Amino acid sequence: MIFLILLSIGAFVYRKEPGFTLFSGPFFVASILFIAAVYQEVWIFDKKKRTVVYEFGLVFAHRRKVFLFDEIEAFELTHFKKGTRSMKTGVKRGANRLYVTFSLVMHHEEKHDIEIIRLKKSAGRTEHAAVVIARYCGVELICDAEPDEETRDE
Repeated sequence: MIFLILLSIGAFVYRKEPGFTLFSGPFFVASILFIAAVYQEVWIFDKKKRTVVYEFGLVFAHRRKVFLFDEIEAFELTHFKKGTRSMKTGVKRGANRLYVTFSLVMHHEEKHDIEIIRLKKSAGRTEHAAVVIARYCGVELICDAEPDEETRDE
C-alpha cells in the first residue's frame, strides 16, 4: 500500500511532463496496484442460514454467489503435481510442484475451487480447514490420499 501511495505521488508529479498519457509510467503502475489492492475474494460458511456465500471482485463492484447446503454434494480435497521432470538430468523444473485443491462439489456436477495452493506453503492448514468446514456444514469430505514424503516438495 505504501508503494502504491509513493507511485501515486510520482504519477501526480510526472503528469506535468510532455507526452504524459494515462498509460505511461508511474500512473499506469499505480492504477494496476490500486486495482490489485481493492480486489477481494471471500468464502462465508453460514450454518444458521445453511448457505455458503462466495463474494469476489473489486470492493465497490463485486459479485456474489450463494450455495445452499442442500445443493452441496461434498467438499473435495485433492493433491496434484504440476509440471514435468527433465528427461536428461532428472532434475525438477520450476513448475514441478505439488499442489492441494479444496473444492465445493454440487449435486448437478458443478465444481467450485475454494483454494488452490502449493502443498509446501499450505503445510497442512488447507487439509485441516477442509475437515473443520466439512464438519461445520455437515457435508461429506472426499479426500484423495496425501502424497508420501518422497514426492513432497523439497
